[in-house]
Amino acid sequence: GNFGPDGLNMRWHGRFAAGLQKLAAKYPKHIAGPYGLGGMVAFTPCGGSAEKAKEMCLKLYEAGLMCFLAGGNPTRLRFLLPLGSVEDQHIDLALDIIESVASQMAKS
Repeated sequence: GNFGPDGLNMRWHGRFAAGLQKLAAKYPKHIAGPYGLGGMVAFTPCGGSAEKAKEMCLKLYEAGLMCFLAGGNPTRLRFLLPLGSVEDQHIDLALDIIESVASQMAKS
């Protein structure tokens, strides 16, 4: 039940992507996207600046969320969902952390 257009992998992707879309509407200078498919989800932070993407990546890590830098123009932050063990509450927690960091960066 994990694979295919109606499988769990796409449901989890949809949940994460929908959350990122809401955050992009709330923090348009700090989050654009989402991008990716299935277990890979990404967004473009701060207009795609490599320097700002690295800053956000480090802040997310310090807040407890792992991601990695991808691409060069624009630079994006990517997340690889641990398919097979991820649950809705994990995605919700990741989105809460992303929102907290975006909010901090918007204030500075």
